[in-house]
Amino acid sequence: MTDPSSTEALDRLASLWRREREAVRARFEAERRELDLRERIERGLALGGLEVDDADAAAGGRTRLWLAPDEPDRLDDLRVSTGDPVRLWWEDPEGPDAFTGVVARRVGRRLGVVVDGEVPERAFDGGMKLDRDASEATFDRGDRAISRLRDAERGSDLARLREVLFGGRAPEVGERARWAPFDADLNEAQHDAVALALGARDLALVHGPPGTGKTRTLVEIVRQAVARGGRVLATAASNTAVDNLAERLAAHGVDVVRLGHPA
Repeated sequence: MTDPSSTEALDRLASLWRREREAVRARFEAERRELDLRERIERGLALGGLEVDDADAAAGGRTRLWLAPDEPDRLDDLRVSTGDPVRLWWEDPEGPDAFTGVVARRVGRRLGVVVDGEVPERAFDGGMKLDRDASEATFDRGDRAISRLRDAERGSDLARLREVLFGGRAPEVGERARWAPFDADLNEAQHDAVALALGARDLALVHGPPGTGKTRTLVEIVRQAVARGGRVLATAASNTAVDNLAERLAAHGVDVVRLGHPA
């Protein structure tokens, strides 16, 4: 059972999430439909004449294809970055023989693309094309997260968090324990933020404009939690932000495991 206010809000969120997925799909499909391949290539949205130069194993049972275009200079104009989903195809990007992958890296005049599952034998015969594609995995994860939060059993930790997030319960903060900072250069506001986070039983919000030291504060919070024997899962909205936090923690001797797609 969930309270009506959070159920309604989460149902609304799920509906908006589905509409966003559909809009993203439609945008990429329209791009492929309204612009011919040559125009997409000239705009840096696609590549043509791709040959599989090499293939090797990637984590999670995936395959990394090293693709070499027949016009190597086109890689300089390609508007696809590491981690971006792509669609590989021959006659029709929307056809049944098209398959998807994620850009892993670029080395010289080759582009590495990580593919889930088996790679079609035809891929090694050449003549393949590449287009940008919508990120289905992101929306799949969002669907699962919304469903889990909406369906969480009353009395569970997740249900309690749901109540706090949707205003059904005030967040609880315990007494602020004494702590000695690892970072001696934290200012007063950063000290207050760390103390609040360490005493929070549900959640704590550290808010501020760019350049005010939020990441530095988060590093201190994680270090303090680890020193107390805690295990910390740190997430962020971008790979760059996760890498930045991981690098800073590793620099301070914190054991870090970086999770994510092999790309």
